[in-house]
Amino acid sequence: MKRLIQSFAVLLSLAIAAPVASAADQQPAFQPAVVVSVASANKILKDIAYLAEAVGQPDMGNLVVFLSSGYTVGVDKAKPAGVFLTFVEGQPAPVTFIPVTDLKKLMSTHRTVIGEAKDIGGGVWELEGDASTLYIKEQDGYAYAAQQKEFLATLPPAATVLGDLPTRYSLGVHVNMQAIPADMRKMAVTQIKSAFEAQMEKQVEEFKDEEERAVQEKLSRNTLEEITQMIEEAQSYTLGWEIDSPGRQTYLDFEITAIEGTALARQMATLQDPKTRFGGFRLDDSAINLALTGNMSEHQIEKAMLMLQLARMKAFKKIEEDKDLQDPQKQTAAKGVLVSLLDVLESSIKSGELDGGAVLLLDDDQLRFAAGGRLNDGAKLDETFRNLVALAKDDPEFPPTKLNVAEYEGVAFHQMDIKIPDKEADAQKVFGERLQVTLGIKDDSFYLAFGQGGLDLVKRVIDKSIAGQAVVEPVRLKIAMGAILAFASKFDENGFAKGALEAMPEAMGRDNIFITGKPKANGSLTRLQIEEGVLKLISKGVESLQGGL
Repeated sequence: MKRLIQSFAVLLSLAIAAPVASAADQQPAFQPAVVVSVASANKILKDIAYLAEAVGQPDMGNLVVFLSSGYTVGVDKAKPAGVFLTFVEGQPAPVTFIPVTDLKKLMSTHRTVIGEAKDIGGGVWELEGDASTLYIKEQDGYAYAAQQKEFLATLPPAATVLGDLPTRYSLGVHVNMQAIPADMRKMAVTQIKSAFEAQMEKQVEEFKDEEERAVQEKLSRNTLEEITQMIEEAQSYTLGWEIDSPGRQTYLDFEITAIEGTALARQMATLQDPKTRFGGFRLDDSAINLALTGNMSEHQIEKAMLMLQLARMKAFKKIEEDKDLQDPQKQTAAKGVLVSLLDVLESSIKSGELDGGAVLLLDDDQLRFAAGGRLNDGAKLDETFRNLVALAKDDPEFPPTKLNVAEYEGVAFHQMDIKIPDKEADAQKVFGERLQVTLGIKDDSFYLAFGQGGLDLVKRVIDKSIAGQAVVEPVRLKIAMGAILAFASKFDENGFAKGALEAMPEAMGRDNIFITGKPKANGSLTRLQIEEGVLKLISKGVESLQGGL
């Protein structure tokens, strides 16, 4: 997601500050490259009042609503506003439009700021500023404004330009990649490649080993190809923020649509209706749970393989430099264990199938964590772990390990008991003096758990997963802020967490953060969703910190 947003930001800034492009790249009239949508004044003011109340500052929201009345005289508060950007003879032509009931009254209200408007005929008004001149034209209940009069000659209906953005979001931005001149898109790719080459020169100095440097360069070029693909094969990007007062939440959407028939579109198609065998990680009473399901693209597989190759090189070096492994036989055995583990990972990655999850429980002053997922060769992983235990049997620092402590639904479990140093007082409060680590292995899956009761947690996940495959979102992360802050407050008696708990009665049941990824036709939609209770908890926590200053 981060890479997509970076590409979105680069292209948006290039479109707004674009140099001259060739006339051959002109787009048909009113195919905006960029559209910015702002919901109606009525909705925006309602949103502000709701957010102010949610964070415990209702008077501030009421004040904003009251003061706004003096600035919206002549504005139609029931309609949305926006900005659209097209290209005229290769140059960007931004036009702003706001709904009006009385344009003259609106300009008169703000004349001390914008100056006196002059009627220059043809329904166009001119405002001369210190740095530039602005032209305004009223049409179909909207005032359109641009820095060149020619941009106002033929205007599209505002509703046509905005589409469904105002009904979906309080604030939305839509970028039509194919409406950006081809020369400009090529320029963006060229600039990114130049930055890449400059970065590679720095990496030459950082990676003294030639093999490591070569792998790192391949990794970087893989990333460059992905970014280039996002520019060349994307149809559009949409970024939208909605304040949903009826739903008592707010969310931020990032949507990408690929050009039909492209490699990017085929990659997006792999996200459609994914099925998971690990739905048990989605426990309702968890503080955090994560689920990942889908198919990896060729680029993603290649990148993962390169990362493993780099990890293999670095791990081999550490083994060779380890003072306790200078004996050739021990060193060979250690490398053998490492190779076996990486072989299992490589085999699973090459399949291109991704299915797994993780869960964190915080209850009874106890932290328990479990993760797991699909595996290609569980038997080899089990053999590798046993070889590791055998290799370290004479090492006094290796934690006590029990093999085959349990078997459940075909999963064999092993456990390690790791002593937590006395200096790690906070860790001892969470886990006790010793950390129990549980590894579960089946022919086609694995589980890893931390904390007392980790084995029982994995069994619970398995039981819930037995129901069978279910169609789910490709990505889903849930964070229950109330549970996390309640647990953290036990180690933070007077800080943020303790103060936040004052809002717990109001926040309970609405204290979650979700990150989800959902497929759509030729694309995907990623959403960051924050429930009302999270805002209340954060507000109280900040108040507590300020009170302690």
